[in-house]
Amino acid sequence: MPPSETARFGPEVEAAFQSYVLLRHHQLHQQTGLAEQSSTLGVLLTPRTDGRRPWDTTLLRTEGDNGLSPEEVERYTQLWNPQSAEAA
Repeated sequence: MPPSETARFGPEVEAAFQSYVLLRHHQLHQQTGLAEQSSTLGVLLTPRTDGRRPWDTTLLRTEGDNGLSPEEVERYTQLWNPQSAEAA
């Protein structure tokens, strides 16, 4: 697949981006104990090929306890930190 095809924003990229931001926020508040005082902002830039502008920008913000289930934490950890998931 050409690079322009792999860099397109779609449902898979959106789900992966969301899982990454939610996992990192969860890990932060698990390590600090500051769930209610913490927020995380993720910014994703995706190249455009239609010539209208060079980038699409996607933002995701979460704060406090984002309510991930243990199953979601495990699944996201396996996706983004496979070594950590294997050690657990």
